Amino acid sequence: DLYIDLLEKEKKPFILEVLTDSRAVTVFKEDAFSVLKNADIPVNKIHVIHQSPFLPDAPVIDMRKTLGIREQSAVFLLVGALRKVKNYGMAIDVLKKAKREHPSIHLLIAGAVIEESEFQEVSRKISGEDWIVYLGEVPRTSMRSLYHSVDAVLNTSQSESENNATLE
Repeated sequence: DLYIDLLEKEKKPFILEVLTDSRAVTVFKEDAFSVLKNADIPVNKIHVIHQSPFLPDAPVIDMRKTLGIREQSAVFLLVGALRKVKNYGMAIDVLKKAKREHPSIHLLIAGAVIEESEFQEVSRKISGEDWIVYLGEVPRTSMRSLYHSVDAVLNTSQSESENNATLE
């Protein structure tokens, strides 16, 4: 992650070397352009290409029904690859506290495992919590159904350029 890697003293020189030696660098936002420009990456190499959501047309499936979650329940979603920067543990801890006063809360987690250590940490935190479901990597064709089935999408990432879940 550009924002985090450039802040880490041991990674920064390597990241800057790779960016400097690259023929072109794409970023999602103008502020990332500024970060690279301020790091002396030649501006003619930096190209801003904004993300856009892609939700293919597909039949909408009631994921609540599929997962056995009552209609009256409050369902939260964490979506994105399991990586430390996503900070899923914070959301899990907060929702565990909220669950004491609001027992109908459910949490769905959707995303591929990118960092095995983070997957192990999330697995440890959700072990024995039947109201939290790790869905794994969800096919893009099912994302529309997933978004339609939840009440809130959470973004707990420590660093984010353009969050796909928010765009979608």
